[in-house]
Amino acid sequence: MKLVYFSGVAVVTILGLTWYLRSRAATAEQPDGGVGQFLGPQGTPVFLDKLHADLGKRGLQYRMTDEGIEGLIGENARLGLSNLAIRCQDLPESAWAGAIKEHFDLIIDLQEEEERLERNANDFDSVREMLGIQLYPPEYLPGGVSDHIVSRVDIPDVLTVLVYDLSSGVGTVQRENAVNWGRSDEELFRIAAENTFKRCELERMKGESDDDPKRFWITGDNIFTAAQVLSPDVMKRFIGDHGAIVGIPTRHLITCAPIDGVDIIESLQSFIAITDMAFERMEKSITNNIYWYRNGMFTRLPYELTDEGLKFMPPDEFIDLMNRLAEPEGKVEN
Repeated sequence: MKLVYFSGVAVVTILGLTWYLRSRAATAEQPDGGVGQFLGPQGTPVFLDKLHADLGKRGLQYRMTDEGIEGLIGENARLGLSNLAIRCQDLPESAWAGAIKEHFDLIIDLQEEEERLERNANDFDSVREMLGIQLYPPEYLPGGVSDHIVSRVDIPDVLTVLVYDLSSGVGTVQRENAVNWGRSDEELFRIAAENTFKRCELERMKGESDDDPKRFWITGDNIFTAAQVLSPDVMKRFIGDHGAIVGIPTRHLITCAPIDGVDIIESLQSFIAITDMAFERMEKSITNNIYWYRNGMFTRLPYELTDEGLKFMPPDEFIDLMNRLAEPEGKVEN
């Protein structure tokens, strides 16, 4: 079985599989000697002593090299130390041992989860509750990998990917395993979506100013927060008479402006600015597109932010809606 994992925090390679760990910030792997760049000549030996002590207590065999640790979780597996060193850089030395223990606890747990998944990958009943859906921008997929994963497009320019939702990471379901389960993609996505929707708790935040139109920021700590935009039960709480303008800039944020009247146009520039800024500045970004959400469907509303201001280029159907809402009665059939 081959799993492929996407952007996340501390990236490690286990038995040829790439994982990300949820609780670390992603950084490019650096040689082991790079630890000194973060901890200095005094901190580096202290760090390495505590690291060797932790791994020694575990009774694990490993090799320390200029590029990190090898052999700890597989003969060909290599773990860099730069991300752990960066975390320790912001902690007092008295807390380093705890940070090192937590780091390697997570890696060992990840390996054990992967081994369990490896044993049960072709047994659908064993993995059914692990299934979930995650949203990715298409450019996150390395060349050719899309032929080996299970994905579809529910939102223009965004991929909905079938994944395993594990305690230590999120990994993609491989096409070969899905074939062995003997289930259709439609059934797999339905089951996975149900799992994702029931596991994620959302927070609802309204616009900060009394002058703002009715507008919401839907947030959550769960990395599947943005995937809730595919839940009709969730979205019906945030839409207006004619749907809503929606953004999914990151995995932790949905921006939403209900459409009840033509006054939605007045808030468009600030709504787009907020969505675009979140996409550019926050981690785990998905897209800076905005969409017209109506009847469970997403229609892209193209725009450009220029030095002269906002250039908005919606489709004719959206323009027609705004024109009809601007009429004296302001009533339009959905």
